Amino acid sequence: MDVENELSLGNQTADYVYEYDIDASVPTEVLVELIATTLVYVTVFILGLFGNILIIITVSKYRRMKSVTNLFLVSLSSADLLVITICVPLKVSSFSF
Repeated sequence: MDVENELSLGNQTADYVYEYDIDASVPTEVLVELIATTLVYVTVFILGLFGNILIIITVSKYRRMKSVTNLFLVSLSSADLLVITICVPLKVSSFSF
């Protein structure tokens, strides 16, 4: 794809030629690394989301599970949910640029 533009500034003119090869835009090695990294982050996201929600539901549902230690685990799970839902998607999106 060739595009030629002409810029006129007073008495001076400049010719610009822009060439873009779509096949050379993303190297294969970088694409493989991007896919592998994204799969790891998606796996961590799904497992972390499922595990932390399971801990919160289990401790809140059963009365015998409401000890100080388990409430501390619920607090950690809720903090981990915030990290997983905010930081992981932002980190994955930073790999695409």
